Parts: sequence; structure tokens; C-alpha cells
Amino acid sequence: MNSMRLIRFAVGGVLVLVGACVGYVWAFCRIYVPPDKMAVLITKTGAQLPAGEKVADPGQKGIQRATLGPGRYFINPWTTECELHDLIDVPAGDPQTWRDVYAARAPEHEIPKTAGTWPKVGIVTSLVGKPTPEGVTVVEKGSQGILREVLTPGTYRLNPYMYKVELVDAVVVPIGCAGIVTSQLGDMPEVEVVTETVIGPDGNPVEGNRKTVYRLAKPGQRGVLENILQPGIYYINPYVEKVDIVQIGYNQLSQLTRQADDEKISFPSADGFTIAVDVTVVWGRHPEHTAQMFARTGNVERLRDIILGHIRSVCRNIGSEYKSTDFIQGEKREQYQIAVTESLQRIARENDVEILIALIQSIEV
Repeated sequence: MNSMRLIRFAVGGVLVLVGACVGYVWAFCRIYVPPDKMAVLITKTGAQLPAGEKVADPGQKGIQRATLGPGRYFINPWTTECELHDLIDVPAGDPQTWRDVYAARAPEHEIPKTAGTWPKVGIVTSLVGKPTPEGVTVVEKGSQGILREVLTPGTYRLNPYMYKVELVDAVVVPIGCAGIVTSQLGDMPEVEVVTETVIGPDGNPVEGNRKTVYRLAKPGQRGVLENILQPGIYYINPYVEKVDIVQIGYNQLSQLTRQADDEKISFPSADGFTIAVDVTVVWGRHPEHTAQMFARTGNVERLRDIILGHIRSVCRNIGSEYKSTDFIQGEKREQYQIAVTESLQRIARENDVEILIALIQSIEV
């Protein structure tokens, strides 16, 4: 009888002890990582880290390299601490707002800006690894510094003690545009010396100053690359390549007599009368020539200024050879328009631009 009571007492004690242990583990050793978080473990025991190391592997003391994803875990609070950090979320954006992507990034005076929720790309900076070589801005995995590889839209569990992530807009090239890619890394391509073309007194192009022009860059070189980006979405590291969005197709530029005196086109005729003309030039950029055009001028706004300068110069130089009565006659006016168009077309080819036609819309004598 006494033995049975002792057995029952022992079994009851074991059950109480097991229950206490389970309660202790559940209350003090259990951690819960929410769906949008990750856990970083810091161990208080183990081998010391080698000199220069910042994170620990299993069996070493310090911040653990591996992280825990969402879920329930049991750890020893006496030997291990736990920190909760946000997961890295790289948004995919809202495709419905990409329709006016060019308008949103164009100069205000050209196209009104619109709002847009762009897809993002994650630029990763490694805080651990081999030291960054001197003079290097972008490194491969295993070295400290900005990594060449980027994060595309998605959710990532990156140890914040090892990596820092910066979110920037991905490159969206809309329909009707092209992406001009400028490599930020590598050696500069070979250079060539060319002769600039200027307009002579007779309206024909003549040789001007000589200047040095960099050729288009090949893969692995620094500068404007030959290949352009077709419409689409591109996840590009801006520290490796910079992309400029350029419209493809034809546009028009107009110089009107009602503009300011320093902008309108006026000139003395061959018989001494002042002539003012309204001119509209239809010009365009072909995808095949877009990269070369961008390399020569640097940006689209400068290209517009160059074309406007040629329009004023050509119209004035050629127009000064005509008499005032010639601008009244239909045949002479048409000859003037053809001469202006052909002269502009010759000059535009120097800047890899296509001139469709120059329209003389109004003439004031």
C-alpha cells in the first residue's frame, strides 16, 4: 500500500516537473516571428570571432550570420538573445500608373508631370567581407561596398548587420521611347578628332573648329553604350549604368514672328527690306542613331538648342540672297523653303538627326 502511494507520488512529481519545464520553455524560451519580420540571434557563448570578422557562424560567439524567418521558435534565453527586424520588401509598383512614365520624368516645359508608383530595385551595400579595393565603387559578392547585383521586386531576409539596402526606381522605358545607357565603370573608349560644321555666307556648310569626340562604348567600357534599351522594365544598378529616356519619332520646332526679338527670325533682303518668317521644322530621332546623338550632345535639351540655332542661321543666310518681291511669289517662296530644308538636312546629319521638312508658314515684308 505504501509502495503504491510512493509510486503515485513519484509519477505525480515527474508530471508536475515536466509540466513546469514545458511551461517554462513555452513562457520564456518561445519566440514568435511575425510574417513581416525576421529574427537575428546573438549568442553569448562559443568561440571568439577571428580578428576583423563581424558576424558569427554556428559555434561562435556574437551576431549569427543566419537569420530566422516568420514562425515560432524555441531558444535558450540564457545563451542567446533575439532581435526582430523588418524584412526587406522591394515593391513591384502599380503598372496602371506607368502609362505616363515619360511625362512624369520629362522637363516641365516639355510635358506636364504626372504621378506614378514605379517598380523599385534594391541597391545592396555589403558591410562584411574583404575590404573595398582603393578606387573601386562597385564590388562583387564577398567584398565590402556596393554590390553589382541588385534586388528585383520581392521580399528578402537579409541580415541588417551584414547588408544595407537602398530602394530606387527601376528603369521603365515606355512605348515610343528608348533608353540611352551610360556605363559608369570601365576604361574610356578611344577618341577621335572631328571637324565641326558651320554655316557659310552662302548657306552651305563649311569646316569649322576641330574637336575631340569619344566613340560609343563597348561592353566593359565607360561611356554611352551602343545598344539602347527597347520599351520595357529594367532592373539596373544606377551605380553601374545610368539610363536616360529619349523619345523616338518626329517632333516639331517652331520659330514665330510673335516671339521675342532675339528669338524670331528676321533678316535684310537683297534689296534692303526687313523680312520676318514663321518656320516650323519637323525633325526626328531614329533608334539606330539615338545613342550616337546622345553621345555628341549630352542631352535632348541641348539638341533642341542646336537645331534652333541652325534654323535661325540657315533661314537668315539663305533668305538674305532673295529680294523682297521673291517672298511674295509662290515659286520663289517654294524655292526658299526647299533650300532651307536641304541645308538643314545636311547639317542635321552631323548630329545624327533627321529633318523631314522645314515649313515656311508666314512671311512679313
